[in-house]
Amino acid sequence: MRKGNTCVLVVRDDICLRESLVSDLERGGFRCLEAASRREVAGLLHHTVPLPEVALLDLTSPSAGLGVLEELKKNVRWRRIRVIVLSARSEERTILEALRWGAIDYLVKPYDPCNLLARVERAVRMALV
Repeated sequence: MRKGNTCVLVVRDDICLRESLVSDLERGGFRCLEAASRREVAGLLHHTVPLPEVALLDLTSPSAGLGVLEELKKNVRWRRIRVIVLSARSEERTILEALRWGAIDYLVKPYDPCNLLARVERAVRMALV
């Protein structure tokens, strides 16, 4: 896997956390696209070739949450993007809801950057299969 060619879409309305995630991912060798809302995600993905292999998002974000996951999984062109949820919510019900909607992984904040990178690498390997 050549990380430098691998793109991760980071969807967060909180700019500080988004920048922190992007920094961790770029240090890990990934390229990143950033979006703050469902609308930004749609606009970005309509014009991005190739599509990102992985998306990181928080279900609890009002503008960048469950709606983004739903849209990614309903759109024929975008449904192959592997979604990892990163959220402060750790209730089993929330985690199961994310997995039912199509997320492949779920991380609880605060997150460990090494753990995040390992999960993104795993998601990329899944995308290659």
